[in-house]
Amino acid sequence: MELLDHKEESSFVLCDVEVSESELSIYRLCMKYVLQYVDPKRIENEFGAYPDEILGMMESVEDVMEQVGVPLDEEEEAEKGTAELAAAEK
Repeated sequence: MELLDHKEESSFVLCDVEVSESELSIYRLCMKYVLQYVDPKRIENEFGAYPDEILGMMESVEDVMEQVGVPLDEEEEAEKGTAELAAAEK
């Protein structure tokens, strides 16, 4: 990931970044994992965001992936690994 530019708004910073397709895939899988396996109250406490906000972020990542032609369904194998990891942690 590379920072291309940033600008400060009133209470936050907007960043323009260059991200590889594999990074996008990993970000998506991380958000999907959190939404599937982490209690909503814990999400709020640990991430400072509601599950709906994280879902919106994940959908934005998916939109970008679709716009550049990165298929979402190729990640099924990685998602199986994520499910196995979650099961092993319990």
